[in-house]
Amino acid sequence: MILVGSHALVYRLGRIRTPVDIDYIGTYDELVFYLAAKKDVIEAVKYVSDRKALIKRVDCMVEFSIAWEDTTDNEVISFGGEKISFDGMEVIVPTIDVLYELKTSHRYLKDSPHFLKTLNDRLVLEHAGAKAVHQDFLKRREKETYNYSHPKLNVDKYNFFKDDAIKYVYDHDTIHLAMAHKEKPAYMYFKPEDKEVMVSKAMWDTLNEEIKLYSVVEESYVLALERSQIPHKSLITPTQSFDMALMKVCTSITSGWWREYAYNNYYKARNLFNPRYVDIFWAAEEKGIVKKLHE
Repeated sequence: MILVGSHALVYRLGRIRTPVDIDYIGTYDELVFYLAAKKDVIEAVKYVSDRKALIKRVDCMVEFSIAWEDTTDNEVISFGGEKISFDGMEVIVPTIDVLYELKTSHRYLKDSPHFLKTLNDRLVLEHAGAKAVHQDFLKRREKETYNYSHPKLNVDKYNFFKDDAIKYVYDHDTIHLAMAHKEKPAYMYFKPEDKEVMVSKAMWDTLNEEIKLYSVVEESYVLALERSQIPHKSLITPTQSFDMALMKVCTSITSGWWREYAYNNYYKARNLFNPRYVDIFWAAEEKGIVKKLHE
């Protein structure tokens, strides 16, 4: 069986954190063997899919990914690693490169409760010299992981927001105007004039780091306002709304090179957070800077 997750990271890098569960990748036969070997400490087994079993033990939870022949889990087994004694049996710990690829394959997972853990693990692995060496494997792994589509930026505003369940009150562009750090919203520095939503990589490449970071922060402010602070006042704090929005900006609100930049610069963007952004919005609304839809 292949040991992955926190225990594998701790073995390779030292105690970066205290693991709370165990993660294995193995064949179906190995799962059967494991269940028999640990039957005295297993309280329950739940199959969440044909590829994953959650095993509740008296001492911890175990997530067992079943490596069927045509899956990337089977490829992980083929990569091998170092044999060690763990949990009363012999297991294999992958290289830090494979552990990094596994983390990287789900870094954009939508609404993941493990967003920051994955982000931090990747940073630690990168610092240790890990890199993606199996590019084709990584692409297949990502395809297995992201079984939903991400919004595209080459559409008009109506189509960009049409699947959103939120009832919008204010014009999106004027909220961006209220949240702008400069004389105009940061996204406008890399948006062609003839496009409503689509942005230009060529224009982006000419910008300084400040404008790029502002684009991430401003998008997070607007998202937090539109989907949380305006429709659901006082239910959660402005900081909580922003953190949720920034996570979505880094994962599922869009795709491509801008999302990659946002994800890779999460902490730089977070450090620019102004907890008064909601007050700034309402002040702009009172001044008439923010317009209601159809005004």
